[in-house]
Amino acid sequence: MAPASVIGAATVVDSLGRDLDSSMEGKVSSVQIAAIRNMATLKGHNPEIAEAFASPEKVLRLGPVNDGPDKPLTLNADQAIQIVNGKPLLAKGLATSIEDIIQQEALKGEIHRPEPYGLELFAMWVERLSSILIVIGIAGAYLEVKAPGFGIPGFLSVIAFIVFFFGNYVAGNLAGWEVAVVFALGVILVLLEVFVLPGTMIAGFVGMVLIVGSLGFAMIDRVDFDLVRKGTETAPGVSELLLRPALNLSVGLVSAAVLIMLAVTYLPQTRMLHWMVLDATVGGGKDSIAVAPEVSLCGKKGVAFTDLRPSGKVDVDGEIIDVTSVSEFIERGQPVAIVVHESGRIVVERCA
Repeated sequence: MAPASVIGAATVVDSLGRDLDSSMEGKVSSVQIAAIRNMATLKGHNPEIAEAFASPEKVLRLGPVNDGPDKPLTLNADQAIQIVNGKPLLAKGLATSIEDIIQQEALKGEIHRPEPYGLELFAMWVERLSSILIVIGIAGAYLEVKAPGFGIPGFLSVIAFIVFFFGNYVAGNLAGWEVAVVFALGVILVLLEVFVLPGTMIAGFVGMVLIVGSLGFAMIDRVDFDLVRKGTETAPGVSELLLRPALNLSVGLVSAAVLIMLAVTYLPQTRMLHWMVLDATVGGGKDSIAVAPEVSLCGKKGVAFTDLRPSGKVDVDGEIIDVTSVSEFIERGQPVAIVVHESGRIVVERCA
């Protein structure tokens, strides 16, 4: 036995760790005690000690063991190795490691140590890197919406979220098909907000709630969740259940927001990557004008193409541009003027 270990307290309980009712407990305990006594005898141990492990009614007075009534016997390591009637009470000795056991028992052969392989190792790393996958997924999706066509940011975003959900599913968390469907529905609502119903805010807000909720829910341990749901005595607290998912989600969302702000601020100024923001090309038709990041639109006037609440789109010389109003909501059709254009950010205000 290990120096700090204990053994015993083997009374019968149900699958949730609760005591059985009196009629069932007597029947099951009788069968178990008979089996335990037989096994102890076959292995060369004292059957009285084995029975005391499983029976609270068994009173045992043997060497250093002075077991009282109404509780099952439990031995610590020092008691288990005491010599009684010329032999150890239960255990042959103490060992601090596998190597210690091999030396004391003079064992021969190769040691095999279990290690995680394949999907087990993959799931372990996904759990550890979930916040990073959230950062890549959200930041990549945002940059893809701001970039023309479908490119590297969108591809990385899709891969990150696939790895996130699959890895947490393999790890035994709640990242099943239901959670993935909720996430996909949230993405659809956000895309509707951006491309079909700009400025309405409702679809985008609901979509973001579904996305964030599904990401957090996917990281909750399935076994602990079932224990909490059933109200089991051994269930962890709700705060303990949600601590790790909440921490990973918070780190992921905050880091993604910081990365997006840095990208919006500095990406348009780079020669290689300025194409990834929307103001690299405003238009695309035959008569459209190419607006490089260094060409300012300040002073130009246009008309609100959508409601600005405060973000939306305006029509400037026939070109549709993403903008944000200074501080007020501006209704569709109202004249506006561009007052700020820097680092991919365009701000407008109402004008006469």
